[in-house]
Amino acid sequence: MKEKNNISIDEYILNFDIKIQKKLQDLRKIIKEEVSEVEETIKYNMPTFMLHGNLVYFAVFKNHIGFYSISDTPNIYIEEFEPFKVGKGSVQFPVDKPLPYELIRKIVRYRVEENTERDKKDEAKDLKEQCLHCGKYLPKNELNKFYEGLICKTCYNLPKN
Repeated sequence: MKEKNNISIDEYILNFDIKIQKKLQDLRKIIKEEVSEVEETIKYNMPTFMLHGNLVYFAVFKNHIGFYSISDTPNIYIEEFEPFKVGKGSVQFPVDKPLPYELIRKIVRYRVEENTERDKKDEAKDLKEQCLHCGKYLPKNELNKFYEGLICKTCYNLPKN
């Protein structure tokens, strides 16, 4: 296989024999069906799918296709993972066996939920500011503009000395 740096996912897939190409195309199709707005790129020399950060990766090895979900996803569907070798945040699908399409869909859905929740928390954190008087972090709409900065409504209504 040729060097994988600076190539597209299509080029990555074309590096393998036709049977592996079909599996990789199917894997890619499943991911895109589950997440229509997914972004594709190559990271760590692997096809990478992104939604609010890294969603899933895959890579071909001699005897398996590594599927990386970057979370503890395998722990939720533990019985469904029994036929496969599993590592932290990864599962190995043997190249000589059919891909478990429904399991892949479940993993992708779970990762979408995980990344979306994390993104919402990050957004909420970004919307908060610190009250200059009491030091509490509050949503910006709960702070009053004051000549020195932002002050929460509770501190703003304190009696002035």
